[in-house]
This record gives sequence, structure tokens and C-alpha cells, in this order.
Amino acid sequence: MLYKQQVDIIIPVHNSEKYLSDCLKSIDNQEYNKINVIIINDGSIDESEKIINSYVHSSRFNVKYFAFQEPQGVSVARNKGIELSSGEFVTFVDSDDIILPNHVKTLVHNMTGNVSLSAVYTSKSDLSRNMKGKSKVLSLSDSFISVLSSKGVEGYVWNKLFRNKFLQKYHIQFKQNIVMSEDLLFVCDYLLKVSGNMRMSSNQSYYYRINNTSVTKSSSAEEARIQSQYLVYTLIEEMVSESSLNPKAIKVFYEKLMLFLNYALYRLGYNEQSQQMALLLKKLESKYLISFFMSSAIMSKEKMGYLYRKVKGGSYEP
Repeated sequence: MLYKQQVDIIIPVHNSEKYLSDCLKSIDNQEYNKINVIIINDGSIDESEKIINSYVHSSRFNVKYFAFQEPQGVSVARNKGIELSSGEFVTFVDSDDIILPNHVKTLVHNMTGNVSLSAVYTSKSDLSRNMKGKSKVLSLSDSFISVLSSKGVEGYVWNKLFRNKFLQKYHIQFKQNIVMSEDLLFVCDYLLKVSGNMRMSSNQSYYYRINNTSVTKSSSAEEARIQSQYLVYTLIEEMVSESSLNPKAIKVFYEKLMLFLNYALYRLGYNEQSQQMALLLKKLESKYLISFFMSSAIMSKEKMGYLYRKVKGGSYEP
């Protein structure tokens, strides 16, 4: 039976004492009962370990706990969680977020037939305003578009449910040393290797917090994030070139790449390091500029931002 299948929830933790108790409480409040909680402590030096130890002894679910002595990064922590997983399904929760009681149940309910990926919408507002609605199955190409689009389920891993057999079969893991968009790369890798469908629910059952204090604001840190995102898009482009995606999905990918390059060049300015980006953007604009501004996958405010940066930042001519 569907509701007897085990779901492994992987939670990477790093100095999360402020919100961790709320996160774990929301997991214990799940309506779905076949849950295995996998907590990876990524070298926390605050009270996180104390909170985790208390939860291990009090939770109504089976809890696996692993601790790194030194911080390894969220990708390594999540990969360790996948290594320790044994359930039919795997999902992720960040340690400062909370999920509604129906979150896991909704994800599992939608994982029927040949559906390879289940997803819900997310919210950064009050979850008491949870929007309930119907679900629909998307083809591989439409799933890919939804993952890329700000209007879709986007590229997060924590609002999705994955079939563990595919994670193991295709050795799908988070790429280490990527500091930005590692989720998007993971989801695209999964979708394109599995070549399956995604069922998308309009329920908003995952509440994520934007923790600005954890983001380094220095120019060197921002440059590292941009370079990381550029690498992610480069790797996804390689996957796309070998995929069975339809022309519309491929077009949307390049439109999103244009949006990123436009932002990156505006933030970095034109220099030797950004020359390759400028050349690529010029090439893409020659082919996709009109479709970019007509695209339903690009939000109006994103199009306006593109124009603003284009005017303020110049033409980026190599």
C-alpha cells in the first residue's frame, strides 16, 4: 500500500539552534506515519547538538543521527543523508524551516503510477494561509520548465519527494564545492536521468525562512556565488544537450541562462573574468531575445529587471 512506504527525511544542521526545535516539532506533527528522520550535524558549535540529542530520545519516529566534527558544507551533509537512507522515498528539510502536518502525506499521495517526482509549492509567508488545490502530472519537458521557472515549483529539493531507487541506481548526489544553486543541479540531474513525470500539487505546505544573516555580503563572496551558478548552468547545459527535452523546454533553459548572465554581468561588471559570459549572452540574445520577453516562464518583474540592468550596465560588448 502507498501509505505503508517509508519516507526518509534528510535534515542537514549547521548552527541552527534558533529554529531547529520548531523544525523538528513540525516533523513530529506529520500525519504520515512511516517516516525515518536522518539528521546530519555539519560541525555545529552552538546548542544544535543538544537539541538533536533530545529529539533522538523523544521523537515518535526512528531517528538516524550522524555528526561531522568539522563543517563539510550542505552538499556533503545531504549526500551523507542519502548514503544512510533506506526508504522508498527521500525528501529534504532545511533545519530553519517548518512543514505543515499534511506535507509528507501530500507528497506521497501524489507519487503514484509512473510518477518519478512529487512536488508542492513553497511559501515564505504565514503557513496558516495554506493554499489547497488540485494536482496535475507534467511531462518530462513541462516538469523541467516548472523547475526552472519562478512561476513553477522551482529548483529546490526541500519541496520535492524523490524515489530512492533512482538516487541509488543513477548515483545522483549533490556536487561538492558548489556554493549556489546546488539544489537546481541535483533536481535537473534527477529529472533528466530518470526521464520521468512529475506530479505537481498546488498545496503550499513548506515554509522556508530567508536567513540573511547567513549570507556573506562581501564582493568576493558574491563573485564566488556567481561563478558557482555559472558552473551549474554549464553542467545543466551538458545534460540538456543529451536529453530528450522538447524544443520549448530547451528554449526556456536558455532564456533562464540569459537572465542569469544579465544579472551576473551587472554585478561583476565587464572584465577579463566576465568576458566569456558576455560572449555567451550576446550569442543567446541574437537567438532568444524576442522569445525571452514573450516567455510565460519568465516573470514580468524579471523582464523589467533584465531591461534595467541592460540599460544601467551597458551592452556588455566583448
